[in-house]
Amino acid sequence: MELHRAIWSSGVANELIPFWALFLAGLVVGQLLPRTRAAKRLGLAGPLLGRLALALHAASLARRIWHSVARPGTLRALLRASARWLCGRGWSFQWPLGAAPAGLPPGSPRGRGGCGDAAGAAADWYVDEKDLAFFEYHAVQNGPLKGASPWEVTLDKDIPGVVRYTAWRRTLPDGKTQYKSVTVAPDAAPREVMDLYLDDSFRAEWDGMVIHHEVLEHGAFAERQQVVRWVRRFPFAFLSDREYCIARRLFRGDDGSLTACTKAITHPRERRGGGVVRMDAFHSMWRSRAVPDPWGGPAPATETTLLHHEQFKIPERLARFAVSAGQWGFVKGLAAAVPRYVAARRARGVAPGEEDPAAYGAGCPPNPPRPAPAGGWEGGGGEGATPPPPSPPRRRALPRAASLAVVGGLALAVRAARGEAGGCGGPVPRAASAPALGDGYGGGGGGTAAAAAAAARRARARAARAEYEGGAFSW
Repeated sequence: MELHRAIWSSGVANELIPFWALFLAGLVVGQLLPRTRAAKRLGLAGPLLGRLALALHAASLARRIWHSVARPGTLRALLRASARWLCGRGWSFQWPLGAAPAGLPPGSPRGRGGCGDAAGAAADWYVDEKDLAFFEYHAVQNGPLKGASPWEVTLDKDIPGVVRYTAWRRTLPDGKTQYKSVTVAPDAAPREVMDLYLDDSFRAEWDGMVIHHEVLEHGAFAERQQVVRWVRRFPFAFLSDREYCIARRLFRGDDGSLTACTKAITHPRERRGGGVVRMDAFHSMWRSRAVPDPWGGPAPATETTLLHHEQFKIPERLARFAVSAGQWGFVKGLAAAVPRYVAARRARGVAPGEEDPAAYGAGCPPNPPRPAPAGGWEGGGGEGATPPPPSPPRRRALPRAASLAVVGGLALAVRAARGEAGGCGGPVPRAASAPALGDGYGGGGGGTAAAAAAAARRARARAARAEYEGGAFSW
């Protein structure tokens, strides 16, 4: 009953209605198609194809339903619980309904700082102190996480005078991956490095994966409160464009460190681009602090500790491969961008520890979303606010499901109507074939009749052999 309610509440039933409509259409078309001799010779009209299509069809349908009602890692947890039960350790499994993204900061309420709606966020920002505490526990204090694997080093690079970079990763309880890294940049102050990270206009110059960025909402500039929308293009054929709606906020430590917390939310001004995949589970948090130059330079360096997690909605092994393949190239681009950004910032007369009046988002007043007017739109809260442009049409996943449905329906129709049942134009069943020479029976009437005919043939053969050996035949 819980599974039934989860299917309907998740919307998968509405998606499967056109799926089954197309399946029935394929069934009707398959009944009307002729069955040629060439198709039979190629094996395209036999029962094997129908059985294979039915198996693929059922597997695809079960996968779509499972991903809609179960969170990632549920199947592995169910298999582990079954193995423990078979070993006599008792049954212990709780069904986790709903496809909840894993790896989110614990205790973040949905809609205010969580991956939920933005309603009521005008009173408080989407990112709060709970997210800061989550980062400090996991990245700074290295607090344990029940069910997660230990941190393992994936990359350790040191280019003297340029960058020092060490990266780790671990597997979360739901099977997804969380990443941590420490980067040291020479001759840069924490405020300069933090401004670089939060400057989306400059990011487009060194991070080629960001092909579009915009600010959806401004908050308090002193805390760099912003909601931004990114579209990223990855250099891998198996990864289509990804869309991010990110809320971010800056926290200032008593020791002079700066911590930025960002994570995915939904927002009223969010626009959906066509042909892109929305990233629902995402958080990226980092702390920049001043440290002595590890290569002995006179100016202090900045050490940045990063905690990062995102779900690409592809198999996790492919996601890990994508991160590993592009990780060092990304760091080298960042290391080359830091001196250029710092030099340009200081050339404007801004000291390393001072606030930059031209920082990204400076001078923009807060514009929280307000309810849409009657029959209108949801826009900004300031004077002269304009409605957001219409969202472009979004590519649906229905054509792929439709093709599977039609092919499966055609195969099922051919198998059911003309396969093993021996319908019009189908192969003549063995039981209805013409009687064999010398059988003396008018066709088999099933398994019993065929056995009787075989026994009669064997008896006649033995009688003929006995007569021949006794000399009854005269040639």
